[in-house]
Amino acid sequence: VPSHDIRIIGATSAIAHAFAKKYAKEGTHDFTLFGRNEQRLKSCSQELIALGAQSVHVKVINFLNNESISTAIHDCIQTR
Repeated sequence: VPSHDIRIIGATSAIAHAFAKKYAKEGTHDFTLFGRNEQRLKSCSQELIALGAQSVHVKVINFLNNESISTAIHDCIQTR
């Protein structure tokens, strides 16, 4: 399976988390998780690593704040 950089916005939602777990089991992917709740993002990150993800980065984002959104987009572009 080829490696991919997977970025998930709203990563702690049930559907996003299920998607991430599916791909983490392949063991070849790097993840960046975006969400509002740092504790939940860290928990998701730990679970993905345990399932086989190569790396997981978490980014806390306030979706109601334009500067926070701009920073997250910039981070996405920079990590490519």
